[in-house]
Parts: sequence; structure tokens; C-alpha cells
Amino acid sequence: MRFESPIYFLKQHKNAGIYIKRDDKIPFSFGGNKVRIAAELIADMKKRGFDSVISYGSPGSNMNRAVAHMAMQHGIPCTVIIKKDADGESKIPLNERFVISSGAKVMYCSGQNVRETVEEAIALEKDAGRKPYYIYGNSFGQGNRTALMMASFKEYGEIMRWARENAVLFNHIFLAAGTGATISGLTAGERTEITVNGYSPQMCPAIHGISVARTAEREREVILDNLYSFNPAVMSPETDGFDICDSYLCGGYGLYDDNIIECIERMLFEYALPLDPTYTGKAFYGMEKEIEKNNYSGNCLFIHTGGYPLFLDIAESQPK
Repeated sequence: MRFESPIYFLKQHKNAGIYIKRDDKIPFSFGGNKVRIAAELIADMKKRGFDSVISYGSPGSNMNRAVAHMAMQHGIPCTVIIKKDADGESKIPLNERFVISSGAKVMYCSGQNVRETVEEAIALEKDAGRKPYYIYGNSFGQGNRTALMMASFKEYGEIMRWARENAVLFNHIFLAAGTGATISGLTAGERTEITVNGYSPQMCPAIHGISVARTAEREREVILDNLYSFNPAVMSPETDGFDICDSYLCGGYGLYDDNIIECIERMLFEYALPLDPTYTGKAFYGMEKEIEKNNYSGNCLFIHTGGYPLFLDIAESQPK
């Protein structure tokens, strides 16, 4: 299955032309960059001799959904750990419902016992005679960065190939930055173009992550750690190749305000573009504001990282 996604010009915003890369159009499990990542994880799992997979995330996790569906397609036993808030959820998000319907074994935890639940899931798989593959490495979430970054590392090459074939110079790339895996892989791709393949830094777009979960300082630490783990040789002493903006967090992961909802509604009605308030809507709104604030010009590429079920969740909850 091919996971390349279309790129096209979307609109002009102030002095910048905005192009969009529609990972949400990937034809599997409602699309999104998590489908790319899930495919890399399953390939890595098989290569390393594991025979079952364990995923972890929030009730609305796109990763959990993509991993569960990828495991279902490949006939791989799958356990999905879902972190529930202490007060529970008034309504089950679509992504959680898709995980349940996939046939994956579902375990729930709180924010206080994530590690213990991961270790329990691993132990249960071993007791069943299987060799489990936890997508984030060990129970502390360490040790699997390369597989998590590989999808967007490859996607950077896809972007640059499209740009060359279509004679478009991208000056900036914008995307939502959550766990940091996707922006880390893109940055590793950019650093490889410059430090290994000898491309001029001026030919490579600046990469801007709109943080949707963490402070810029914390997100930056995670990304730099990812990059050095992936390949220390790709790092440049002059620049890290990315920046993180946390001005649009609205208080944290999954939180949003009226400005983001207005942006989602505007893009839906003007361009038939589905965005969600957790990732893409927050990032698209942040991109527009950063273009205005910094007077960016040239061509900006927005990577639509997917999350269609999250769009449906918010669309259903809005007043008629």
C-alpha cells in the first residue's frame, strides 16, 4: 500500500502562499500521519522478531486507532492501552470506538499508572507465549525513536521531490507538534539533505512546529533528544533546523478556544477542509497567526496530519 499524499496550493494568506499536504487522504484507517507511522512500526516489529503489538494513548488517540487497524489487517494480536481521565468521559470518542471494534484487547489506565499498565500488558502477552512489541520502546517510553521517526523522515524526501518536480520552493513547513515524532523525523530529513547530501540550507524550508500539548522548552528537549538518538551526524552546529511555538496551546492537549473553532469552521466552509481542535485546527490557526506576526512571505506548506474522527467528534458536538 502506498502512503504518499497529495500536495496542492490552498490559498494566499497575507504575503504567503499556503500549500497543503493532505496526509488525511491516505486511503487507510481514515488517513493521517499515524497511518504512516503504524506501517513503519509493524515493519519494525516483524523485522525484529516480535509477534504482537501494544499501543498507548488517549481516548481520542489517532495512533491507537491506526495501530489497531494495521494490526487487524496483518492478523497481529494487539493490545491498546487507553488513558482515561479520573472523571471519565461523557461520550466515547470515535477513535476509541474504532479501537474497540477492531478486535484489539483494550486496557484502561489513569495518568498515575501508565507504566504499571504497560508492564502488565507486556507480562500478559508473554504469559500467552508471545513476544510483545510496545510501540514506545520500554515501559518508560524509551527505546523506539527511530521507528517512530522513520515515516516523516521518508516524507521529507517525498516533499522535496514534489517541490523539485513542480518547480516550487517551499520557504516554510508548518505542522502540529504533539509527541514530537513527526517534526523530529522531518528535521532529520532536512539535516540529512544538508549535512549528508550537500544541499544548500537556503534550498530547505524552515520547519515550524505549533505545539499542541507541551511548552516549547519541553518539546524542544524531546525533539533534540530524538534527533541525536536517530543520527547525531545529521545535527548542524549552526542551527537545529526547527522551531517550536507554544502560543496556541489554550492550556494544554485537547483544549481549544473560540478562535480555533472559528478557524475550523472557516476552512470547512471556504475550502471543504476538515480540521480538528486537538491537532490540525490548532496548528492551522497558529500558522496563520505566525505568518501575520512575522510577516512571512514566499511559500508555506501545511502538513495536514489527519485526525478525521476527531473532526467528526467536534462537528457532532457543536450546536445546530
